[in-house]
Amino acid sequence: HCMSIESTHPQYDQSAPRVQKMRDFYAGSDQVKSQGETYLPAPRSIAMLKEDPRRSGRFLEAYEAYKSRAEVPEYVSDAIDKNVGIMHASPPSIELPDALAGMLDDATGDGLGLADLLRNINAEQLFSGRLGLALDARTGVDYPVIRMYYAEDVRNWLFADGQYQFVILGEQEESISEYEWKVVPSRRVMEVIDGAYATTAFDNKGAIIREQIQPEIRGKRLDIVPFVAINAADTAPDIDKPPLLPLAEKCASIYRLDADHKLNLHMQSASTLVIAGLAHNGDQHDGDGERKVMIGAGGFIEVDIGGSAEYAQPG
Repeated sequence: HCMSIESTHPQYDQSAPRVQKMRDFYAGSDQVKSQGETYLPAPRSIAMLKEDPRRSGRFLEAYEAYKSRAEVPEYVSDAIDKNVGIMHASPPSIELPDALAGMLDDATGDGLGLADLLRNINAEQLFSGRLGLALDARTGVDYPVIRMYYAEDVRNWLFADGQYQFVILGEQEESISEYEWKVVPSRRVMEVIDGAYATTAFDNKGAIIREQIQPEIRGKRLDIVPFVAINAADTAPDIDKPPLLPLAEKCASIYRLDADHKLNLHMQSASTLVIAGLAHNGDQHDGDGERKVMIGAGGFIEVDIGGSAEYAQPG
């Protein structure tokens, strides 16, 4: 495990950018804009500033102005929130045998009941089209704990002969010392060894955090990996596309179009100083070595005899 604990499934690698796009556009404008050129490439007129050593310092300023004018649509968050609200307008009807009745009020070990867990599952189906559920034994009770894992945390798996041979999940190890929290990424391996289910926890460098255990429920060991993947439309091991990905992609397109449109409006609405004749202005230069033209109160423009200076404005 030490050499491969960080390995990920090819489908995971392919789906990760799509899932991240859904997360970003759900989070909204600040998150999308913080990703810079991932969703908003600089137009040629601004990108050229990076290519000129004398003007490269202006690129960030120009790009930030370009980005700040653009509007990021909030359609993804509206769609997910409204659809989950519609699905759970009425509480679900869940029937369990008496031995599992405690899961109605606490299915996850931290006070989340089955109805709330179902709501989270449905939201994740819309978010990423993918999540995982794993069972854990729980001390003191005869029924298991259900752990939900986001798409980003279902990192690697092998499904063969009709069942999972192993699953690698992303987790976090949390500790607190003198009121300060420390969060360390970890990896949980669930696998079948010699016909019995076993689980081990590693840090993200492959060192063992929790030794291998073979959990028992009601005194019995499992002979399968107690894990199921839930997609948008099935429980197959293969990953589905996020069902609302086309909406996120349309939002990204609107964001880019809006940025370009407002850049053009901004450029066309500003008056442009036109100087006919050679502008002298002494030896005044700006920080990039370009000659300054002083205008406004206290400023002046010098041109050759017969020259002129005037503003060109949109008609």
